[in-house]
Amino acid sequence: MKKTQLYVIIFILLALPSMSFADVDTWTKKADMPTPRRALSTCVVNGKIYVIGGWDGDNYLSTVEEYDPATDTWTKKADMPTPRGTLCASAVNGKIYALEAVTPPTPQGVFDVRVINPDTQEAVKPQGFISVGELVYNFPNPFRAEQGTTFRYVTTEKVESIKVQIFNLAGVPVGVVSRTGSNEVRWYDPLVHAGLYVYRMDVTLEGGGVRKFKRALEVYK
Repeated sequence: MKKTQLYVIIFILLALPSMSFADVDTWTKKADMPTPRRALSTCVVNGKIYVIGGWDGDNYLSTVEEYDPATDTWTKKADMPTPRGTLCASAVNGKIYALEAVTPPTPQGVFDVRVINPDTQEAVKPQGFISVGELVYNFPNPFRAEQGTTFRYVTTEKVESIKVQIFNLAGVPVGVVSRTGSNEVRWYDPLVHAGLYVYRMDVTLEGGGVRKFKRALEVYK
């Protein structure tokens, strides 16, 4: 993976109202992140930027790093209790709330919420979970052909079976995967061509209900 670089866009107009528009929208090279990654989340607390979790191309990360714009330096902070990627982080009253969106898998129908205090590096798991109604996604997306992707359906009901059919944009089937007793199924085909595809997901719930969805996905080499 190419070394991730951090750039800070300088809005001079906001700091110096007397400046002309010609001085706005410039880029300045800053110190590189110590850990290259994607699918991460960021938060600002007390004037410092926190880069949380992510995916390094092979594994999900629990890494937390702090960037100080005043000194252009990075500081490693305590890792999250569990690795995760494609999460959402928000700062409230000086604490960072990390909402897990994808991995590691959580019980069906829940998101895993953790609270991190940047000062004490305390990571506390709240007593309860936040219930969600329904969520359909595949991850990674986009993804490399040799990497594969996992399709998931998250709901408050127990899933009896899941089936996913993949089509090219001409409507020609290029793959099908299914699984029983789970809310997720993995598709892997190293020979599939790079490009855009559409998948159809058919989910059968324990109570007999059937849910159908169509979504797009992208493959790259």
